[in-house]
Amino acid sequence: MRPEILNQYKPSTLNQIRLWVLHACLGEMVTDPARAAFYRPELFSKQYFKFQHQLMQGRSAWSIAERELFAANVASKVNCEFCKVSHAAFASGAKKKSGWASSMMEGKSQRKEDLKLKVVLDFLNKLTEQPWEMTKEDVLSLRQQGVTDKDIEEAAMICVLFSIGSRVSTAFDFRIPSQENLKRATPFILRFGYRAFS
Repeated sequence: MRPEILNQYKPSTLNQIRLWVLHACLGEMVTDPARAAFYRPELFSKQYFKFQHQLMQGRSAWSIAERELFAANVASKVNCEFCKVSHAAFASGAKKKSGWASSMMEGKSQRKEDLKLKVVLDFLNKLTEQPWEMTKEDVLSLRQQGVTDKDIEEAAMICVLFSIGSRVSTAFDFRIPSQENLKRATPFILRFGYRAFS
């Protein structure tokens, strides 16, 4: 159920300007997350989006496409269509391969170079859905594919971040963006990241 407060409240003047700029650049898909972010930023969104930007756009052995894929995959496991659709589009856009993220999440890719990612996605699936079942063997299987402990930690942090964010999106009933809107928003997100929300 969508909280009516998201439609009724008026952000501060500064945040109204930020909301207008984001809407102008990104279209309708930004309206719901931006209004949620600017509602009470001191309680959640200011630090959340700052960390999200650092984790998704900062230095990492994982490419931006791979990190966005991890985010979309986690969202799919917690049934958040908004985050799944959005981050799958960002992942495929960063990879410059249409439908790449969906193909990876559905296990359709048979390419040898995608095996490492498949193992990581399996790890994230279990961490998202059955974290109490995790054992050292789950980590060992990643190490056998050449995934370092730092890389495992970063993937796990993305899992935690989007387990939270996806549930917020679902609770606030964020509207699923159209394909046209995603085409418009993807280049902006890939270039500037998530700092505008913090």
